[in-house]
Amino acid sequence: MSFAVVAASGAIVLLLLRGSLPGRVGRAAYLATIALYGLITLVAIVPSLVDDVGLGATAVQVEAVLLVVLVFFGVNVAWLLLFDDTPAAGSQPSQQRPASG
Repeated sequence: MSFAVVAASGAIVLLLLRGSLPGRVGRAAYLATIALYGLITLVAIVPSLVDDVGLGATAVQVEAVLLVVLVFFGVNVAWLLLFDDTPAAGSQPSQQRPASG
């Protein structure tokens, strides 16, 4: 049940705190994260889905793999944001003035 509570909380927080999403990669990562949280919640609430799909794993194993994927994506998105050239909120891009001669 702890997987369900944490995953549902993660999805709710992301939905409530959505901000500006930088480009297609940002939107894709945001939607993939919410989908992963939703899938983890679903497997945690209805563990028999794993057997119904025919996976040769337990529900806890599926939840653990999904959480590893979630962490992997999170680290990569953080890495992309670290090197993002988007100006900070409230700052104005510097304007170069032509040299007067």
